[in-house]
Amino acid sequence: MRVLAPAIRVAVVAALLSPACASTRSPLDRELAGVADAGFRAVGRPVVVVIRENETPEVRAAACHARHCKRERDVLPTPDGSLPGDYFVLKKLEVSGSAAVFGGLLGPIPPQKPGLRIDACGTTLEIRLVRTPEGAWEPTETTATGC
Repeated sequence: MRVLAPAIRVAVVAALLSPACASTRSPLDRELAGVADAGFRAVGRPVVVVIRENETPEVRAAACHARHCKRERDVLPTPDGSLPGDYFVLKKLEVSGSAAVFGGLLGPIPPQKPGLRIDACGTTLEIRLVRTPEGAWEPTETTATGC
């Protein structure tokens, strides 16, 4: 009997479990994951997803399946601002039939300048999506607002 190295054993076990894990996801989980993936692609650049503390487990799982995630409390302000430019605070991931809404706050959020009354708030994105006849999610409208 041949013994596999530990790294190879882990890879083999992961490969065997992967289809089983995917098949145990609920239809809602799969829908949310599809919307999250399409929404992040519509953002137009790679981002690290910031997950708010009160987010539902389903939304958290969908977002973290699509992109690298960090908890909100783990994102610390820097001299460049409160949210780096490659970060996205997920605020909305909803599916209703064949329509969906994906949204959040896109960095950077620069530091507030003393004496100025201009808010430093980044860009809020809201992306509306529809399900195509093939079952994929496609953005139909994107709204970007600053402060």
